[in-house]
Amino acid sequence: MRATAANSSAALRAALAVVLVAGAARAQSAADLRARMAIDGRTTEWTAVEAVFRDPQVCPGLEPPAVCPTDEEPDADSRSSPLQDLRQLRVTWDAHNLYIAAEARVDGAVLVVWLDYRPGGLRSASTLDAFRRSLAFGPEMRPDAFLAVVDRQPVPELYLVQGEEQATRVASDAFVGAASFDAEAADRALEAALPWTLLFPDAVLAVDSETGAPPEPIFALPPGASGHGLRVAAAVVDAGPGLGALDVAPDPVAGVPEDRREVTVVDRAAFIDWDASKSGPPDFVDFGAAVQTQSAPRFRPAPPDAAQPFQLTNLRTFVGGAPSRLLVPDAGLDLAFAFDIEPLTTGVVYLTASVYSLRGDRVAELYRDAPRSAGSPGSPFGSFGDAARDRWDGRDAAGRPVPGGVYVLHVAAGTAPGAPTASERRGITVVR
Repeated sequence: MRATAANSSAALRAALAVVLVAGAARAQSAADLRARMAIDGRTTEWTAVEAVFRDPQVCPGLEPPAVCPTDEEPDADSRSSPLQDLRQLRVTWDAHNLYIAAEARVDGAVLVVWLDYRPGGLRSASTLDAFRRSLAFGPEMRPDAFLAVVDRQPVPELYLVQGEEQATRVASDAFVGAASFDAEAADRALEAALPWTLLFPDAVLAVDSETGAPPEPIFALPPGASGHGLRVAAAVVDAGPGLGALDVAPDPVAGVPEDRREVTVVDRAAFIDWDASKSGPPDFVDFGAAVQTQSAPRFRPAPPDAAQPFQLTNLRTFVGGAPSRLLVPDAGLDLAFAFDIEPLTTGVVYLTASVYSLRGDRVAELYRDAPRSAGSPGSPFGSFGDAARDRWDGRDAAGRPVPGGVYVLHVAAGTAPGAPTASERRGITVVR
């Protein structure tokens, strides 16, 4: 949409305080939904066309060029239990807030909703201090913010992402949120109204110069990022820090791993255009657009990440030369490990290997940014392996024997020190 911008944040705040009246522009048809949207952990006020996963019978009522997806998120497809299962996501907005809802059953678990609305974002949740989980994100979903709520918690937490590995919790009075989950109870949900000024602090005031529509807040996209709409995904995740997902929607390309300690890669998302009118260059996001006129979410396979030169795969562990995830330190044998780099690179790879507890605490750092060059392909310890260093003796960073229990081996690799771009985890058990 063509627009002229005023850079004053005071002008933006003034515009946000005004209840906008529907104008001639099609994008002005839903300027204020605050009277309808009751943020109470129930979704009875939401309309069918605001559902992300739509019943095909609803689709004929959508205006072209809407695309009707199939039943993308079936009931009871959780890896763990029907009582820990995602049911539906809902999205709408007006000139004041982005409204999000997620219906699920989260008996004893945690529900997370990720929002990707600008370039960049979170690559992995495995290193977060605030909300550490065994999750990574593909190029189709790089969250800029996420909501999280624990079973029976009445108010969700909101986190804003900084960089690729950090997130900061937002003060609870900066947004409105509610959750009604109660163990095995059905028909419960998370709801939130997120102010645009919170998500886009660099929004500016704009006027539609073609139609003369009233001023409304819009976000001017950074250069090269035109057309970046909203990508949304969600998951029911294990309550334990450092553990993975139980159900993800949209379903990841590789699915959800059976081992809850393995990394779940969230590499697909529901994509929703910000601007329905498409009148002019897609350099601005029109927050007055009615969701009813948006294209239905499109589900696309994740493209290869061109910024990631290789993958670290097939992390495996051995004891006494035989495959094993069981370490008995008193037997005098270390737990050795191996991995593959694909595609095989001839350059130097910098490796970091650590062991974590199930709470996400680092127990031992075996090495950090160790430079490796390709050795003999087909070696039992991998082409970049080092038989003398790729092992753990069951002791912590201070050299003390760790208690018996389950731990997580984490190996990361990158082409520069301190900048890992690929990683893999494997659960191991110490017996004493």
